[in-house]
This record gives sequence, C-alpha cells and structure tokens, in this order.
Amino acid sequence: MWKRYVFLAVAVIACTGFIITRQQFLSTHDADLFLDMKTVDANELHSPAPGKAYAFHEQSRTWEQTELCQQIGVELAPLEEILLVGLNSAGASFNEALKETLGDRFQPWLAAKNVRVEWLTNKIRYERSGAKFPMECLSNVSEKVDDPQYGVFIVETVYQANTDRQKPLMVRFKPVSVSFAVLDDVAGERLNLKDLLEPGFVTRLKDAFVSIQLG
Repeated sequence: MWKRYVFLAVAVIACTGFIITRQQFLSTHDADLFLDMKTVDANELHSPAPGKAYAFHEQSRTWEQTELCQQIGVELAPLEEILLVGLNSAGASFNEALKETLGDRFQPWLAAKNVRVEWLTNKIRYERSGAKFPMECLSNVSEKVDDPQYGVFIVETVYQANTDRQKPLMVRFKPVSVSFAVLDDVAGERLNLKDLLEPGFVTRLKDAFVSIQLG
C-alpha cells in the first residue's frame, strides 16, 4: 500500500514540476519584453519621464526608485501608439503538437498559457537633445556620479500601458551613464547600461525562441 502512495506522490510532484516548467519556459512574459527592447521595468522607478536621472547601484543591481533630477529643456516627440507582440515559438510548437496528438480534450489543462501576448503602449520619447540639469538638483547628480558604486542614467523613452490609467510599463535609458564630461567638460568614466542589467536565468534561456515584433 505504501508503495502506491509513494508512486502517487512522485506522480504529483512530476506533474507539478511539468506545469511550472511549462509556464516558465513556454510562455511569454513582461521580462521577455524588457530583455528584447533593452528596457527597465517601470515598477522599479517612481514616475519615470524623459529627462529624469536615476541612480543604479552596481553591486546590488538595483535602481534608487526616486529620481535624482529632472532635466529642463526636454522636447518630446508627438505621442506614438505602439502595439508590441510577443511570441514564444517553443510554446506555440508545443501546443500544436499537443493538439495533433491528444486533440482538444486536454488543451485546457496541458497547453502552455500566454504563448502570444500583446502590449498596446503609448511611446513618449525625446525628440531632440539639448536638455540640461537645473542648478537646484545638479548636486544630486554630481554626488552619485562621483560615487564609484553608482551609475547615473537618463530616461530617454517611456512606454505607457495604453489603459485608462496610462500606467508606465517600461523605460528605456540612454545607453551610457552621465559623467562630468557631460556636465562640465571634465573627463569621466562612463558605464554602459547593457553591461549592468542582467535578466533572470529563465529569461536568458528563453531569449532564443521568444520574439517581440511590432503589431
């Protein structure tokens, strides 16, 4: 009798592991979008907007949520509505194979969810450069630029989820950090954002078969 219970327990664990793995590897999520678009989850920042500067702590790989400063003289391009479509090709192939072998009967329980995901967004971005930091918060930027533990990056584009609340979805920063070469023509080391942001292990593995395209 006890062997039967052990067998059932192993079967339950195996099925649970399959379901979790299926959802992680065969579905499409926001993290896949952020990786493909080279953007940051807007939930990590407070009220992001083009021209705002945020500090990134290199060791902990985290953002300080509140901006250091908002540039003045930021000119924005006209608001642009963008539809982004994410497709997990492995998930789509899995569902198709499942349908061919087992039919529609087991689809609700075994099929991968969210294989294809759409994000309707409003794109808010710089139209041209020439903005600068006002004196009242320039010291906040300078302090972090001087701190070797931090990189300071300026928001270039904000993608808002096209909903009633217009909630920010993701943020694209200028690719290199602020330095004193930018502020007062004194040479300084600049950090590349793509070398600092590290997606999760599963997201990196999925990158080969998840594609993001304009709808």
